[in-house]
Amino acid sequence: MSDVVEVSTALLKRYMEFTRKLTPEQLTAVSAGELKFALVPVKKAGGGASGADAAVVTADLANLGSREEAATYLDGLKLSADQQKQLAKALGASIVGAGNKTQVRDRIVEHCVGYRLNSQTIQGGGW
Repeated sequence: MSDVVEVSTALLKRYMEFTRKLTPEQLTAVSAGELKFALVPVKKAGGGASGADAAVVTADLANLGSREEAATYLDGLKLSADQQKQLAKALGASIVGAGNKTQVRDRIVEHCVGYRLNSQTIQGGGW
């Protein structure tokens, strides 16, 4: 039983640390069900120069329902600028003209999530 208590305590501490970083608007959106939490694997230090596995990232991004969730997911991977560029190329996202990590991330998001969401909107007649 003490293992359950220890794990629960550690989980609550992590939750508390996470929610302290949220803005009041984000907290309100979470409580209203407008934002949701996502499980994102944490890269260990010294995780290698290769960065993230493109197949895993593709599968994870396919399950996300917004550009914001995708951006948060990619930021959580803690990739270097070079690793992020390699990932973009592996995913087939064009990074021509993207001058910094944020722009490369946004290109990945648009390529993997944005096009899908746009297509769903158009097909659903919600535009």
